Amino acid sequence: MKFYLPLIGLLLAATQISAQQENCDIKIYGRILDSNSGTGLPYATIQINGTGEGTVADSLGAYQLANLCAGRITLKLSHIGCAPESKTFILHSDTILNYYMDHSDHFLKEFEIVAGAERISADRNIQLSKLEMRESTGLQLADRMKEMPGIRVLQSGNTISKPIYRGLHSNRLLIFNNGVRQEGQYWGAEHAPEIDSYLINQVELLDGVEGLAYAPDAIGGIIKIESESVFASDSLHGDFQSSLSTNGRGGSAALSLGGRLAKKLPLYYQFQGSLKKLGDVETPDVVLSNTGTEEYNYSYALGYKTKNLVLNTFYSKFNQEVGIYRFSHLGNLTDLLEVLGGGRQPDTLDFSYDINRPRQVIDHELFKAEMRLITGRSSSLAAKYSRQFNSRQEFDAHTGINPSQEELARPQLSYRLLTHQGDITFSYRKERLEGKMGIAGIARTNTFSGRSFIPDYENYQVGLFLVQSYTLPGIKLNAGLRYDFYNSDIYAPYGSPENPINQNFKGFAGAVSAVQQFENASIKYEISSHWRAPGVNELFSSGLHHGVGVIEQGDSTLSQERSYNASLVFVKNWQKHQFNLSPYLNYIRNFIYLNPESIELTIRGAFPRMDYKQANAVFAGVDLDYSTNFKRFDINLAASMIYAQNISQNSKLNGVPPQQFSAEAKYNFRKWRKIENPFIAVKGSYTMEQYRAPQVLPADLFLNQNTDAELPSSFDFAPAPDGYFLLNIQAGFAIKRNFISLTVDNTLNKTYRNYLDLFRYYADQLGLNFTLRYQYNF
Repeated sequence: MKFYLPLIGLLLAATQISAQQENCDIKIYGRILDSNSGTGLPYATIQINGTGEGTVADSLGAYQLANLCAGRITLKLSHIGCAPESKTFILHSDTILNYYMDHSDHFLKEFEIVAGAERISADRNIQLSKLEMRESTGLQLADRMKEMPGIRVLQSGNTISKPIYRGLHSNRLLIFNNGVRQEGQYWGAEHAPEIDSYLINQVELLDGVEGLAYAPDAIGGIIKIESESVFASDSLHGDFQSSLSTNGRGGSAALSLGGRLAKKLPLYYQFQGSLKKLGDVETPDVVLSNTGTEEYNYSYALGYKTKNLVLNTFYSKFNQEVGIYRFSHLGNLTDLLEVLGGGRQPDTLDFSYDINRPRQVIDHELFKAEMRLITGRSSSLAAKYSRQFNSRQEFDAHTGINPSQEELARPQLSYRLLTHQGDITFSYRKERLEGKMGIAGIARTNTFSGRSFIPDYENYQVGLFLVQSYTLPGIKLNAGLRYDFYNSDIYAPYGSPENPINQNFKGFAGAVSAVQQFENASIKYEISSHWRAPGVNELFSSGLHHGVGVIEQGDSTLSQERSYNASLVFVKNWQKHQFNLSPYLNYIRNFIYLNPESIELTIRGAFPRMDYKQANAVFAGVDLDYSTNFKRFDINLAASMIYAQNISQNSKLNGVPPQQFSAEAKYNFRKWRKIENPFIAVKGSYTMEQYRAPQVLPADLFLNQNTDAELPSSFDFAPAPDGYFLLNIQAGFAIKRNFISLTVDNTLNKTYRNYLDLFRYYADQLGLNFTLRYQYNF
């Protein structure tokens, strides 16, 4: 109850403040486009005449202005090397405005007000809309992204999650946080990205040609997240966001502030902070003991902007403590085999906010400084430096007999990773040709204390890239090439400072694509090839990975992975309908995976053992999405289907997402008195059983320690869970600058297990959960 009181007080205070504000909540959004190529013009400035307020377009030319009042409004538009232009019109309601600029001649050519929804091109990257971002306040990154086509969620219990895209995750699906490659112990399947969810203002999914400017090893793609621009507005602005959940009996809250320091000085600032506290979560039947979470995070940014120069710095600190489900660590082999066989239900304790062993404590800090200089009428030079420090402490359930307080406070595993990154990029445009070239480097130093799981190491990576696009009538051609060199020195416990184990890898990555534009449709064809050096954990891990309750063993002889990917994106727009079809085929040579080997009994308990193996594999699938609206209804249908196979062994792969289908209907009510944009949405999703899961070996084979038995090349310790249907409901409305919504997850209180949850061996998923969200913008 103590945790709720500050949140309730903040809610009441914000509501009192909002009651004094004018009823102005209209939005203008759209894109600033090149009239010759149709591509977005990045980082243009849109200002509201007479107020000093405005925004800066993103890298795709997209922008949004919020909290506007009805009536006459004048917008001033400027872009690199262009004379400022203005446009006056009458604003009645939320409006899409697209600006078309003739970039070669540097004048405003066309101004278009779009009455309906914005048309989506096959060349546009997958993004979360502003509405989807608002309706998922407080959720982790992966849970916010699961509405995007092709995205699924890999879980470790009900409190840790990370995104999967087309069957790939972790060190194959990279995250760039405010332009910086997120660096942590991301090799762990239960190591969620160390990012404050409230800090995320935009989420975008990149792959193929565009991704080559970021990394060569993004075999699964790149997740690009951005905070709100420090240059968003000259005046004081910000927001308060909060959420309360019944399952976990807690919530979170965040506050952000920003503005310009002085009218005559183009120096901008932004501050943000958030808190989160959840207790034990519950299935429909039991409390999952020791599954609480605590977070406190903060960030700040400073920026300086003139006509030809942009400077900005950004710093964030992420702090989290998370409990690991108590009964995923069992003391003997018999108990483990009973749980795996479904013959024993987990023990249960009363609800608690306490976080005990086993648990994880994570700290992550990120600092970034960047500069962008306009070097000509159609060119710019950007340079960026960043430093990250990641600390992860893991506390085992096993503490010995009569441990001292000092021993209880000491983690069994402690990792510290220091990462420096730097890059220089030159961007240019000449008539129908535009592109970028650059150099990027990364240096990492990892040390551990306590029990060894992965060794101390140092590595560095240097890469050169070139990405270009050329626009012809009706078609756009894109191509990219990148070369990287990777070197790693392994120290204790396998090597020493005087005699480290040295490994190096190198290779090219490349991609080409073509985008055809038709009257009401577009098609994107793309082929690409990426490579990835094996991770240190895949090469040298040894011992209990307690976060997932599995003993893992690396293989120092593993080779680098090489992917060959072909994909197609087809988008059809007609009247109020939109259809998206995205088939893909990804062949990965020397694919590295964890393969179940046995069950082992240790002094810390009984655990499954998995070894890192390598084989040629294929991932093929299709993502489908259809949406329409009529009268006040919005309808969306989606499907995600994937097939994966170990070609070398002619066997099935573990952990491949099962087929999933969903349908959502949303009804938008009329405005009633002061209540605006009221809606209710109902979504049903069906996840099939994974019929292509590897075979399950009988428990007595392990119980009797039959070491002479010949094991298949691929197997699992428990069968894939049954398919399940989930029903979720959400309703919300706005009053002036306040937005309130209520979400009901697992409305039917369904008991089920998720094949993509690493703890599915031990426990069911969350039961019924009500989440109340509140947001106030000022």
